[in-house]
Amino acid sequence: MDTRAEKVLLASDDDWFYYNLQHLLAIPLAFDGGAYIRELRRMNTLVTNPAFIVPGHDPLVLSKFPAVAEGVVRIR
Repeated sequence: MDTRAEKVLLASDDDWFYYNLQHLLAIPLAFDGGAYIRELRRMNTLVTNPAFIVPGHDPLVLSKFPAVAEGVVRIR
């Protein structure tokens, strides 16, 4: 996936998994589930393509971007 012409949002703990973002679903550990969902919605307004929102804990990240080494991908 070529990100050179796109903004990339590294969501870290603000979005744990792609599933949460796609389904607007708060994680069970969220203190305020409503705030978590509002932040997911906000993230979608910050990028032109939601594919470039990178969650903090989803192993699927390793298959969506080119591998540089085992367990390491290039996001640029």
